[in-house]
Amino acid sequence: MLVLGLIAPEVFRYGVSLISLLLLALLIIGVRYHGTLRPPMVYGTGAVGGFLAGSVGLPGPPVIMLYMASPNPSEVIRANIMVYLLLCDLMMIGVLHLNGYLQVSAVALGALLILPYLAANVLGGWLFRPGHERLYRTIAYFIIAASALNGMPLFD
Repeated sequence: MLVLGLIAPEVFRYGVSLISLLLLALLIIGVRYHGTLRPPMVYGTGAVGGFLAGSVGLPGPPVIMLYMASPNPSEVIRANIMVYLLLCDLMMIGVLHLNGYLQVSAVALGALLILPYLAANVLGGWLFRPGHERLYRTIAYFIIAASALNGMPLFD
């Protein structure tokens, strides 16, 4: 919250969206990290994701970008991103609860959505074929672009 108190929310939202679009452009033009993902890089990226989670509720972009630029195969990328986002969600629920922001209506809605969410994950896992990595990357690029553009105050 400290950051949002120092920077206008619109400026911060534009910053997050533009950084996401810049990183996406680098992925699209083929910039890749060819080395081993070492702990300082992974922890640093996780720290940026944690900062974004705490300030605007978006922990995913830095970690997704890191793994999509890595030399890991698509099934490893998919698994790491899914586990990371699940753990972020669970931790955010805990933080919201500890700070008194968790509302019964939100928990009830979440409980109602668990089964369709799990069914969609099972279906996604069943449809996932590592040999179609190019298609998955293209779809991911569109999702990242749509999310970044949707985050801009311009489209409110």
